[in-house]
Amino acid sequence: MSEPDDLDVAEIHEAVLRERQEPFEGREPVPVWMGLAFVLLIAWGGWYLGRYDARFDTTRADMQPLTAAATLDETREGDDLTALGETLYQGRCSACHQANGKGLQGLAPPLDGSEWVTGDPKTVTRIVLHGLTGPIEVAGQTWNGAMPAWGTSMSDEEIAAVLGFVRSAWSNDAGAISPEEVGKTRESDDRSSPWTAAEL
Repeated sequence: MSEPDDLDVAEIHEAVLRERQEPFEGREPVPVWMGLAFVLLIAWGGWYLGRYDARFDTTRADMQPLTAAATLDETREGDDLTALGETLYQGRCSACHQANGKGLQGLAPPLDGSEWVTGDPKTVTRIVLHGLTGPIEVAGQTWNGAMPAWGTSMSDEEIAAVLGFVRSAWSNDAGAISPEEVGKTRESDDRSSPWTAAEL
């Protein structure tokens, strides 16, 4: 059988030539930029944990650099309880109640101008020692949250220092609380659960 004279070989193979080679996945090397980014991410993560780990203490909600514990001994040597209280407040309390004592909407009520802070010393001492839960009215506004107990992680001196600072800071003008008063309240209260505003 004879082939036609006008047969075009290129036309016959045109369909085949349109086909592309199947993609192949091999062990391609990792791009240099990706390796560098990974190293930088690990280095940054190590720095961040070292600076903001709060010593992995679950009782602390501290989003600022840990300064209170590092300077605690130095402050005890040369300064009074108010200075110690300011250092402790900035390290342990300001993340929620803010450095200006105005509180954080939806989380922590203000301490500046709070009748709970400037009122009965025993009441505010109990709150810091054992914590507080449930609704509470502060400066005409109702808050419903929880404050952790600090009595297990802070000494009488430290609690007295913080309370002394808070009761005299910003617009507050209340008297200091002595470590002895804190100790008496700690001994008289046989309590392991947080207080409620109604109980106080």
